Amino acid sequence: MGSREKAKNVQLGLKASNPLVKALERQKAERKLKRDDREIDEGIVADIDDVTSEGSDNSQASGAEDEGIIEAASETVSAISRTKSKSRKEVEPDEYVNPQEVYASISELFEKEEAIFRLIYSPRESRTSRSLSADIFFINYLIVPPNRYRPQAKTGAGEIAEASQNGLYKAVLQACSQLDQVRKDMEGSPSAASNRRRDFGDFQNAWVRLQEGVNALIDSDRNPIQGLAGRQNEDGIKQKLEKKEGLFRKNMMGKRVNFAARSVISPDPNIETNEIGVPPVFAKKLTYPEPVTNHSFYELKQAVINGVERWPGAAAIENENGQVINLRTKNLEERQALANQLMAPSSINVNGARNKKVHRHLNNGDLVIMNRQPTLHKPSMMAHRTKVLPGEKTIRMHYANCNTYNADFDGDEMNMHFPQNEIARAEALLIADTDHQYLVATSGKPLRGLIQDHISMGVWLTNRDTLFKRSEYFQLLYSCLRPENNHTVTGRITTVTPAVIKPLPMWTGKQVVTTVLKNITPDDHPGLTLSGKSQTSGDRWGDRSEEATVMFQDGDLLMGILDKAHLGPSGGGFVHSVYEAYGHTVAGQLLSVLGRLLTRLLSMRAFSCGIDDLDLTLNGESTRRLILSQAETIGSEVAAKYVTLDDKQRGFKKELHNRLEDVLRDDEKQAGLDSVFNSRTALLSSEITKGCLPSGLPFL
Repeated sequence: MGSREKAKNVQLGLKASNPLVKALERQKAERKLKRDDREIDEGIVADIDDVTSEGSDNSQASGAEDEGIIEAASETVSAISRTKSKSRKEVEPDEYVNPQEVYASISELFEKEEAIFRLIYSPRESRTSRSLSADIFFINYLIVPPNRYRPQAKTGAGEIAEASQNGLYKAVLQACSQLDQVRKDMEGSPSAASNRRRDFGDFQNAWVRLQEGVNALIDSDRNPIQGLAGRQNEDGIKQKLEKKEGLFRKNMMGKRVNFAARSVISPDPNIETNEIGVPPVFAKKLTYPEPVTNHSFYELKQAVINGVERWPGAAAIENENGQVINLRTKNLEERQALANQLMAPSSINVNGARNKKVHRHLNNGDLVIMNRQPTLHKPSMMAHRTKVLPGEKTIRMHYANCNTYNADFDGDEMNMHFPQNEIARAEALLIADTDHQYLVATSGKPLRGLIQDHISMGVWLTNRDTLFKRSEYFQLLYSCLRPENNHTVTGRITTVTPAVIKPLPMWTGKQVVTTVLKNITPDDHPGLTLSGKSQTSGDRWGDRSEEATVMFQDGDLLMGILDKAHLGPSGGGFVHSVYEAYGHTVAGQLLSVLGRLLTRLLSMRAFSCGIDDLDLTLNGESTRRLILSQAETIGSEVAAKYVTLDDKQRGFKKELHNRLEDVLRDDEKQAGLDSVFNSRTALLSSEITKGCLPSGLPFL
């Protein structure tokens, strides 16, 4: 609290009270109330002489002990106040507050502001639940792991040493023992080990050493012994858990597992955003134990007949008792015989409670969990539907998932895990599915969206002068919309009236987007109405152009350019609005449809950039040379300004040379000179860019 606040409180008649004193007075009152209740109880059972006398003696002893504790604590408070008053007279700024006083202050704050703190620290609990206190911030007891988790260290042949982590616990015990000894010395005569009477300063020092021991147990970086001497420090609990060598990443997450695959990823814009392309070699190796029922009998029968080497096939049959028959050693006739008996019980002792299971190959539509390391957040593991791609050797993934996995296609590898029961499949479908991971949990912003060439073609598609003939219009729609995959609501592709009727029917690029949106919009929802801004300024299309404003009205794209602000992972854009209006499934379908649409448009109207496109004009080249010719003295000007030297005084060069020698010998001064020079050359680069490209980079 500053001097102004203190003066203001004095004028208002407010006095600062030590919360520790209040806590001690409250404890004293509670103990007195307990003693009174105990005396009343003893008066009721006065007929039992022996028990009563013994109980009264114990109560008196405990009461005396409690009073002694409270008196000692009161002395502690007075000592704290005296220490603070002395330090306040000598030096004002810093004061040491021991944990007991901190606990009393925070406890009083929790009592006064319980409603606010309950909303912060336990918002899901009801008000009638257990009371919220400051105990959540303090450690009263340390949990010591069993001996099994503190094994003896072997130092040589037949030699055994104590576990290294025991030293941290021993340091805490020694600090506690020393603290207790100081307290006893303060109450009575000094012990033989000490030559003087202990005071409150010794007590505070012992308390600080105890805190340092607990800190070192939890985090070795908080250990007071650092530097060369600290290299022998034992790792704390934090160090045992964190980073790559920690318990989680090294011992729990880095294990090899069954029913998993790993390979290089490659891009594929033609599959769905929630699909993953699987090479046949993985589909034959990964199996799923599917129970044989009336619905799956014929499919599993054919899988058993196909065997191990032919996809879609099966690797084994598991009967009702858990016995597994390997199909790799069976010929075609034996597999046909086993396939015909899938619905028949294996023996007369089977009651039909369990079905046979066929360990079939991974098929199209199965759910797998994809993971790219490092797994930094929850969407680093997402569930995809598989699509087996004959002839492929790598895992194929859609571009929209790159931002979620932080992946690119320069050699990145990903892991694929195949869930092995229906519960895991249900969780993957309803919780970890890619469409459910559209928003990041930390900020609520979109994670998934189109990138790179798709953004460029989105701008080209929604230009006002982009027109398509009937054949091109239908070709674009047929390439992106798939009624067989439930992309359309009615099972048929709905079209719109062309913008130009004569002399030739023609559709605009905005109408193509409108057609896509109308086909995926659910019947029970109205058309999308949206007003937003494009990332590209409107002056790129001329003065007073309206293309910078994106407007949807009842599902029709009326104006605006769809660029990264609407197609990419950006909040408030076109895809994000569809997600909020129609749900995650429709938003995932929209990303898939737009990806195929823009890929097809790229193949129809591709653009390229060559060396000739990067040549400067004569005017730009002359401007660049003129600016560079004026920059020859920048180095000396920056150096003179940095060392505060005027270039007009006599002996300028020699004095500059001497001062620069001092600068270059000091790393901090040299870093400052580099920073000033970089800022000046950045201005030079901006001038050159503005002279060569007066209108900025060409858009297309």
